[in-house]
Amino acid sequence: ALVLEARILIDLALHERAEVVLKEAAELGRGEGVEQGTLENLAPRIELARAVLDAVRGRWNDAENRLAPLRRTTAGNDREGLTSEVLLASCEIAGSSGHAARASEYCKRAIDQPAASPATQTLARASWAEALVASGGPDVAAREGRRAVDEAERMSLPLAAARAYAALAATTGAGEQSVQLASKGREALKRYVDSAPEDRRESVQRRLDLRSLFDSLEKGSRSK
Repeated sequence: ALVLEARILIDLALHERAEVVLKEAAELGRGEGVEQGTLENLAPRIELARAVLDAVRGRWNDAENRLAPLRRTTAGNDREGLTSEVLLASCEIAGSSGHAARASEYCKRAIDQPAASPATQTLARASWAEALVASGGPDVAAREGRRAVDEAERMSLPLAAARAYAALAATTGAGEQSVQLASKGREALKRYVDSAPEDRRESVQRRLDLRSLFDSLEKGSRSK
């Protein structure tokens, strides 16, 4: 529960509070009477949350240094979808730090994990489409972007929808279609921001991981 709370705080751009909660979770995990199975599941989720926190602060190397051992230790032993979540974070962080080919690999692996949740698969598919645009795979990017849009809209995942629309807009080139797709992406991104409490929306909108998405959709909306 503490790790989930920390992830929510990260999404709300409450980084210092998230750090405190993760420390509490780590102390709880070191306490007496904690079952081994609980500890084995808790520790990597804490480290994953810390990697995400590093990433939203722009500390790409720190985030990757946390994720690399997690990818090794969770490979082939997917507890409750943890492997797919680690790969999704790896995909998003690699893409945000300019490593599109690496991001594409991690996204595809996240989608292919048998224990991946539908939401994780859709988020990974949307990020994969973005990575394919950046790494020169427009045809596959368009195919996966369309699929991600359909899944995201059906499951009410506005952030995934916004990423997928941005990828689709980038694959169409300049023109009315690109403008329409970018407009839908901006509407989806607004829904995501508006889902936060009103007093946090401005901070969420300034999140490092969202600024490039805002810029991409803004560029698409002017591409007539």
